[in-house]
Amino acid sequence: MRSVKNSVWIISAVVLAASFAAGPAWAAPVINLGDSWSDFGHDQLAGKFPAGIEVSNWGFPGATAQVFATDPVGMGWVTAALLSNPDAQHMFLSIGGNDVIGAYAFGQGESAAAIVDTYTRLLIDNILAQRPNLRIVLPGYDFPNFEKDTTCIAEGILFFGTPMALSINPIFLGCIRNVQAAIAADYPNVTAVDAFYTLQFAGDTPGAPNPFAPSPASLMGDDGDCIHANSRGYAYFMGAIYNAYFLPIYGPGGCATVKSSGPTCKGCCPALLGLLGVAGLAVGLVIVARRRRRSP
Repeated sequence: MRSVKNSVWIISAVVLAASFAAGPAWAAPVINLGDSWSDFGHDQLAGKFPAGIEVSNWGFPGATAQVFATDPVGMGWVTAALLSNPDAQHMFLSIGGNDVIGAYAFGQGESAAAIVDTYTRLLIDNILAQRPNLRIVLPGYDFPNFEKDTTCIAEGILFFGTPMALSINPIFLGCIRNVQAAIAADYPNVTAVDAFYTLQFAGDTPGAPNPFAPSPASLMGDDGDCIHANSRGYAYFMGAIYNAYFLPIYGPGGCATVKSSGPTCKGCCPALLGLLGVAGLAVGLVIVARRRRRSP
């Protein structure tokens, strides 16, 4: 088993290195780095900026803070994002959700917050060691919805022992919102934006903000996608992040032309997902397999 995993590392490293060496530097002022919420919401994030401000997409569905912080290929991915955008001033860093799901899926739920805290800090340390003046934004997430269909109910039971938002929402608030706020308090260059409940307000959830309700199904992905927003949902979520953090810096936006700015090898490097380990493969059944199935 170890030899197979090592082979995956080597193959991934070779493919990534070759692609990065051949690829251009986009030099965008904003780097979008992280997991599926980073990747799937890229167009909605980039479109919030004024014309002329480009956002370079380095989101990778299934990514974890642990892989980005400790694995040679994951660390290489982060370094490549920085090298490709040498003049970047800001980084939108969506990370930690897969670490939480993986921890709970494999009976380590009591350690989930510590895992996110430890590896997010290490990742930030690695980033700032390379780019000390970079400003990092931790956007967190919005609530999942494991109640919306039979597949999601089954996955909620598999990962968390229940599909009910009244049990799952506190996990994401405790392991993501609270942890990211504590991290930001310790780093002058890091800001945590709390956008939880954005989808509830946008979808007219009764009693919003309602910690006992999931994000509304109308703003979530297709059937069986319990974790991601759809394009309308990401538009609301990224708008909340933009207004809370980027608006005072870049001014009113919403007129940027979204370009395909990011690593050309992303779609041809599935071997990187092998670095997520057993937990990543299980989570990948939900997060990665549906990477382009979205409701309008």
